[in-house]
Amino acid sequence: MNQFIFGEDGLPHITKDPDAKLTYVWNWVLWLSSGGGASIVSATITPDAGLVTEGSTIIASPRVRQTFSGGAIGQSYKAICHVVSNTGEEDDQTIVIDIAER
Repeated sequence: MNQFIFGEDGLPHITKDPDAKLTYVWNWVLWLSSGGGASIVSATITPDAGLVTEGSTIIASPRVRQTFSGGAIGQSYKAICHVVSNTGEEDDQTIVIDIAER
């Protein structure tokens, strides 16, 4: 199983084959726990150009899921997850998807 590893940039990185179509998860449990029982009511995923979102963004609070395809070998792509809670708070989390043959 492929896992996130924190890069020198301080962001979580994960490797994806360019031909793979895989789902990645943003976990908001710690952020939501500081809001006294808040939940996610909307989420927007914004990937760098070249990384393709597949299907709908799935919210299963405290987690948000998105499937990605594409990417060029040797390139890294940021994917930002912006959420809004039922208390009106908003925040972003970024992951980096590194493309390599596996």
